[in-house]
Amino acid sequence: MLALVVMLTQGFLKIEAEQPSARHVAIFVSPLVASFAALPLWIAAEQVMKILGNRWRLLVIPPLAATLALVAFLNYQFYFDDWNEYHRKLVPNHNEVAAAIHDFEKSDGSLDNAYIKTWPYWLDAGAMQVELGELDWPNFLDDIEGAAAHVNDAQAQLYLLNINDHESVARLQQLYPRGELVRVSSSIQPTFDFLVFQVPGS
Repeated sequence: MLALVVMLTQGFLKIEAEQPSARHVAIFVSPLVASFAALPLWIAAEQVMKILGNRWRLLVIPPLAATLALVAFLNYQFYFDDWNEYHRKLVPNHNEVAAAIHDFEKSDGSLDNAYIKTWPYWLDAGAMQVELGELDWPNFLDDIEGAAAHVNDAQAQLYLLNINDHESVARLQQLYPRGELVRVSSSIQPTFDFLVFQVPGS
């Protein structure tokens, strides 16, 4: 019964105000299906216990324990090693982008004067805000023309761009001839490299 409750937990957590999807409904069926699938195993186990008598514990428990230990080890390796490495290669490097902004803060800049030019399927705004420690940080530019509003600002400016955003780089170089463009190499993989365009204060 405890196992059934645990299996139903994610179904309860997925309940929303709108009409639930077919996948959410299917989650509630999984405990019932698992119970039916386990019945033959239970019947077989009862027969084995009747045949072996009290000796079944010595004959069944050691290989069963070894099997469970092996499964636990393989699951641990799959999730914390294999999947972790696979996941890191798929998810953008928010922490490295945030580190570049924090380095700017520690030099002559501030978080208010750092901006991220958005790019399709690049960085998640919510994840970046979490990494920066500012859950309401608003400095995302959908259009690079938004940088034109900061031209007369005497403070240092920082712009972070996707490595493929050549148009925005060209526009920033027009707006800020004194700006310095640097390519930051990702420790995860080269496809996560990004560009930092820093404008010194005056």
